[in-house]
Amino acid sequence: MKKNIFYLIIFINCFISFGNNSLFAKCFFQNCHTSKKESANFLATISEKNYLLDDQFKNILIKEDIELKEIFENIFISNEAISERSNEKIGYEIESDIQYSRNDVFFAEGNVKIILSNGVFESQKISFDRKNKIFKVYGKFTFESGDQFLDGDYLEYDFLNSSGVLKNVYGLINLKTISEDLNFKNNLFEDENCPTNEANTIDLPSEVELLDNSILTLKSQLNLQPSLNLDFETINKWRFKSEKIFLNQNSWNTDLIYFTNDPYNKPQLLLKSKNFSGEINNGKINLSSNSSRIILDDKFVIPLGKRTIKDSEVYARWGIGYSEDDKDGVFISRKFDQVDLSRNIQLDIIPYFLIQRAIKGESNAFRQKNSSLFSDNVKVDNLDISDYFGLNAYISGTFSDWYLKINSNLKTFNPERLYDSISSDLQLSKNLISITNDETNNFNQICNYRNLGNPYKNYSLDFGLYGIYDKDDIYTAYGGKIYSNYTIEKDNTEKIYSLILDLGDFNAKRNENNDLLDLSRYGYISSISQNYKLVDFGPKNQKYNQTNKFSSSIVNQGLFLNTKISSGTYEYSNASSQSIYSFELGPKVVYGKLSQRLFDFTEFEIIPQFIVKKGNSPFAFDGFNNDSRIKIGLNQQLYGPIIMGIKADYNINTNSSSYGNLENKEYTIGISRRAYSVKLSYLEEEKTVFFGFEIFDFGYKNNSPSF
Repeated sequence: MKKNIFYLIIFINCFISFGNNSLFAKCFFQNCHTSKKESANFLATISEKNYLLDDQFKNILIKEDIELKEIFENIFISNEAISERSNEKIGYEIESDIQYSRNDVFFAEGNVKIILSNGVFESQKISFDRKNKIFKVYGKFTFESGDQFLDGDYLEYDFLNSSGVLKNVYGLINLKTISEDLNFKNNLFEDENCPTNEANTIDLPSEVELLDNSILTLKSQLNLQPSLNLDFETINKWRFKSEKIFLNQNSWNTDLIYFTNDPYNKPQLLLKSKNFSGEINNGKINLSSNSSRIILDDKFVIPLGKRTIKDSEVYARWGIGYSEDDKDGVFISRKFDQVDLSRNIQLDIIPYFLIQRAIKGESNAFRQKNSSLFSDNVKVDNLDISDYFGLNAYISGTFSDWYLKINSNLKTFNPERLYDSISSDLQLSKNLISITNDETNNFNQICNYRNLGNPYKNYSLDFGLYGIYDKDDIYTAYGGKIYSNYTIEKDNTEKIYSLILDLGDFNAKRNENNDLLDLSRYGYISSISQNYKLVDFGPKNQKYNQTNKFSSSIVNQGLFLNTKISSGTYEYSNASSQSIYSFELGPKVVYGKLSQRLFDFTEFEIIPQFIVKKGNSPFAFDGFNNDSRIKIGLNQQLYGPIIMGIKADYNINTNSSSYGNLENKEYTIGISRRAYSVKLSYLEEEKTVFFGFEIFDFGYKNNSPSF
């Protein structure tokens, strides 16, 4: 009652001021005017409105059981519905310059701020239709909570039907921290387990570098997909924009939306998705798009098909490649849309057309029929049209806390050559332990998530099963591995400790002839590497900003000393064995900021590796390297984002027939950009070309303006 009298006195004071222009009297409302005409308009307007006390808008929402959090839970996709929180007290605060009602519609205007339990919402005008339970936001609005950010030009939400619309939306979402930022009980974007989807159980890096045929094994490890492939799942932070987003309970959809991992404008990489939707299915987020494509620097477009920001192993729709051993040279591929075999397991089918085989009308990719499994290939010229096509099928995904990979290759569709056309490998891995801590000794198990720039420790222990059919010098194989890795990065020092325990059964080519040998094998490989930064060439307190166009991070310039000690032993069921001890020590120099356009980056390393080997493998595929060598590597910026490189091993074993030769040569040329990189590599000895396409995640905190 006292407040009503107070407002009446204010109104009378304003009204008197119109007549005598009193400077002493002040108007407490925005619609205060000095002319009689403006005064009449104001009186007409004020008669249509019922001005409220500051907390009455909030009280109306509470009385109608309206929880504004529901809007943002639908935008960021959470299944924590109002009904599930029926025992929780609705809580938020609403601040504004004025609040009023008209025809049972309640308004708040001027510097509106809504403080929610999961974020802060700001705009200039909001309303709530009490009868129809419709909440509206007029004009520009923003919502911010931790790393989550959203703004737009209009918002409307129907609480009766849990549906709504947003217009001209721009936002930023961090999939890693969304649960913590918005107080969700579960992070539906994050898997509960930490699958080792990046590890190749069959050919782990510590094994590959000790083998004599390391380049051949590396080629096998890369799978040689003919199209550019990338992993969206590794990107945690995305910016996005859309003209219109439609909200429904636990889901939303839009006709067109753009995503970018680039924190700066103009974005170097855009993901354009049509008919994009997000919904909750069986307790997890399901993102889908009818059509997606990557746009690089507003110049190059790569169609991807039905792909989203949560997909891993994403392949371009079309691709081109080169491989002499099983494809007879140049070939092109065309990827089909991914097939869901189950909720978490997908099938990718990539047929390819063998251009060079078709032009020549002959092939050197097959052995003679009824010959030994490991006989040399022969020239075949009685080809038909089915020999010009091949197929790669790739199954990947998770079930329970296991990660599955099956990669199968068909060299021809001709049924008469099936005896030498099919190869396949299977990997099944499970993370047993994954512990990471930062400088605050804050241990966590969030899939090795790290805060870049801070001291870092990580320990992981994994278990993997594998199976191989007719691949390189192996006919059949199956086995299991336990592998652990411990990494420490602190004070310009990096230390990596690894251990691999392996037990398997192999039916493979015998060493020094083409006979088939069936033996069991068990053994271990361990390594300790320590890399030291001796001299820092970089300027102090250098900050990363939009001028960094050619690198995703500040170049770590300096003079480094790299050391590594490795050992390994394989024991075989025929009582034979082999062992190796390896020691590496050498410098690496990195100079240049990679910020200028011409010769502003050079990376050079020369690392001698000394080998002591005892015994020999009975198999042809797993012999340890017997030759000491000098590893040489050079990467050089030529112009702008173009970087060329070469890697090779110089043989220094005087007892080797290859003494003084450069071996295992690999040539690369690539495009290095802030948001992505593309690299083309050529393995000289295997006469094979493969592509690499990588996109980068940024750990920035500030919200960039809309792109």
